[in-house]
Amino acid sequence: TVTPINDIIVECNEAVTLTLSNPTDALLGNNHHATLTINGDDSICSSPNVAIPDSNINGITDSLVVSDSAILTDLNVYVNATHTWVGDLIFVLTHETTGTSVTIIDRSGSPSSSFGCSGDNIDAILDDEAASPVESECSAGTPTINGTFTPNNPLSAFDGEDLSGTWTLTVSDNASPDPGTLVSWGLVPTLVPRVSVWVDFNYSGTDLGTESQPYNTLAEAVNAVAEGGEVIIKGGITNEILTIDKKVTIKTVDKTTTILGQQ
Repeated sequence: TVTPINDIIVECNEAVTLTLSNPTDALLGNNHHATLTINGDDSICSSPNVAIPDSNINGITDSLVVSDSAILTDLNVYVNATHTWVGDLIFVLTHETTGTSVTIIDRSGSPSSSFGCSGDNIDAILDDEAASPVESECSAGTPTINGTFTPNNPLSAFDGEDLSGTWTLTVSDNASPDPGTLVSWGLVPTLVPRVSVWVDFNYSGTDLGTESQPYNTLAEAVNAVAEGGEVIIKGGITNEILTIDKKVTIKTVDKTTTILGQQ
């Protein structure tokens, strides 16, 4: 059995050591322990370790580019920042591809305190389904914001969007004189594959795989569509050569063309 003593949030590239025990092993006859080291999934997280400029409302930005395409049904965000007096900080997450932007932490502890929470450091997951709001969190320990909390504004604003694209976290310090660092942050998505994906080989705008904003290559569309789904071609010509390793229907707007891939 594996029993962590405390809740564990695995950060970007972080090694976590667990203790495994076998107290009833009939052959060995007593307790036996071993350690297992696992690494956090760094596929959609960033560890910039960048300084947050003091008393600068423009702050700093760090971006993640996600190539995998699937529909978001829920999104949580992990944030790790070292900073004295975390009530100075505002965190804004923006999906650059769609333009959706959400302020997830807004000077925690304010307005109950006009200067915000006076504690140090943040190591938290923002989750719409959490029990307590990050706005009112300001514990005596360090990190002063440590655990899972609801964000200042709902992350459900991203629900229904495609995960792919550029995601940017902006962190600003809104009062002096306390310094800090954005250590790491990441996206924790719940996803469903697309059932229908659109492609137009003549399209040159922002491509989301929708009818109004289609992909412009067949490879993108096939990668994004679910097993057994359909790729709908609106127009244009392509000379791509690719391997299709799942069952997918490829059709034009007015008729089905063919079914390709594994049967």
